[in-house]
Amino acid sequence: MTEYLESEASRAATSGAPIKKSGWQRLGVVISVLWAVGAPIYAMVDTNHRAGENYGHCYSIAYKTYGPGPTANETRLQIAEAECRRALDSAAMPPQKLLDVLLGKGSEPGGAAILWGIILVPIALLWLIGGTIIGTVRWVATGFRR
Repeated sequence: MTEYLESEASRAATSGAPIKKSGWQRLGVVISVLWAVGAPIYAMVDTNHRAGENYGHCYSIAYKTYGPGPTANETRLQIAEAECRRALDSAAMPPQKLLDVLLGKGSEPGGAAILWGIILVPIALLWLIGGTIIGTVRWVATGFRR
């Protein structure tokens, strides 16, 4: 198998022609690009969804505690609403904050490394495991043809 890869690489290097990609390699490239674009977007959407749920829960508690009824306190309700809004603003991830985290400008010290790990580790595993499986299947199939 390595002889085949070496001959393909040397032929491409001497002829100046690019190495042709198989259908599986093309599929791997498409999956990799979709993951690299989709994973951060999913992280942003999921973070915003969770922040919204937490805001709703916070506001509900504030309303039940200080809202209309025997324990009504309009000032405390407004203060609690403001605290809920601050918590939402700090937990939410608008697109600019996502870009800042990806570029390492985020406020969390390890945020960029974690996000890049979430993006790149699955891509590396896809290529490593997929290449191993496809190479092994081709090697076994070549053995049966002889």
